[in-house]
Amino acid sequence: MLSNRLSCLRKKYKFNQTEMAKKLGMGRTTYAMYEQGNRSFDFNKLTQIANFFEVTTDYLLGRKDYPEDSMNTRNYPFIKQDERLLKQNEQPYNPMPNEDQTL
Repeated sequence: MLSNRLSCLRKKYKFNQTEMAKKLGMGRTTYAMYEQGNRSFDFNKLTQIANFFEVTTDYLLGRKDYPEDSMNTRNYPFIKQDERLLKQNEQPYNPMPNEDQTL
């Protein structure tokens, strides 16, 4: 899963393996081994890659299907819109009913 996602992200951002390896501070053959699944990442390198592509490590490892953090709404404009609508329609809680309301 990791090797596939790594390859897809690299291609999405239009880097070749040499460029990607240089950005991560390693040789091209080392990077190619990661992408082919012939070498395992250590924690620091995995975190570096996640930060570089602005994705979560869970996404890289295949634990999540979406690259963004589920708590981060900057990439989900529909959530921001829903939050604005909720705030607009928000009414303070009133424990005492109005005259026209019945219990």
